[in-house]
Amino acid sequence: MNAVKQATSHIRHAIPTSVSASSKLAGARQVADFRPQYPSMVFKYLAEMTPKRDTVADIACSTGHRTVGLAPHFTKVYGIDSNIEKLHRAQRADNILYIPSTSDATTLDSNSIDLVTVSTSLFFLNHAKFFAETQRILKPETGTLGVIAHTYLPNISPEVDRLVHHVWRTLGEHGYIPPQRLNVVEWDIMDKIVIPQGFKEICGPIVEATSNNSAIPATKTNGGHPRYSHITQWTLEDLLHYIRTWEYTIVAQNQDNHDPVAPLQKLLEEAWAADANTPKDVRWEFRLRLARKTADA
Repeated sequence: MNAVKQATSHIRHAIPTSVSASSKLAGARQVADFRPQYPSMVFKYLAEMTPKRDTVADIACSTGHRTVGLAPHFTKVYGIDSNIEKLHRAQRADNILYIPSTSDATTLDSNSIDLVTVSTSLFFLNHAKFFAETQRILKPETGTLGVIAHTYLPNISPEVDRLVHHVWRTLGEHGYIPPQRLNVVEWDIMDKIVIPQGFKEICGPIVEATSNNSAIPATKTNGGHPRYSHITQWTLEDLLHYIRTWEYTIVAQNQDNHDPVAPLQKLLEEAWAADANTPKDVRWEFRLRLARKTADA
């Protein structure tokens, strides 16, 4: 029995295809409603840049937001995450197999994967081990690594954004946010990723996209990486709820009964500069960085 079959036999028991409703799962779905939604063009671009589209491994897939977006473009999709509870809540598709595993020991066969994807979780992984495992499982010459970074905090207006960033920094100052995660809101961290020897960085042609309310044509960053945006609409209540769904806000509330939003709620109401029930555009940005496995890696 090969590694994938072994993982499959295990996961059929660990990760059922249907999960009974519960207040905990309902809460998880509520949290997911306020997370960035990946523009469809991100997945179309990744597929376009992957020479073969048989298999993709989505590393640190969490509840499957990226994984399910990749499913229409690849024959088989593996969602990899060490958190079994998140995999229980993950979004489903017929060609997705969720495997409980760490990013540096995936149980996938060597030279078997066409595309490996990872998002901002990469910044908190052991880079040496992650890249070594990625080199192992990617197919030679055509195997592609796609790093998808997105803004962790939404862009609404300068006045509102300043207050949201203040809440984020305050949580960090009180020790609720690990120091290495505080800087995820800064884009320059994307350009500090060092692609090791054995990978050849690529920046291919931008896939043409039709502008609409959820995706804009890809542009290039100063580093030459594709960039997409997703726009949704929130009321002030949506924004407040979003901040209160941060895992660090929840820790502050549970451990110390501290609500970091309350002191700024009045200021947020003033910064909204409209009726609290009036929706405002909320923009999330996504940036991609690609590398291809070399023949001798």
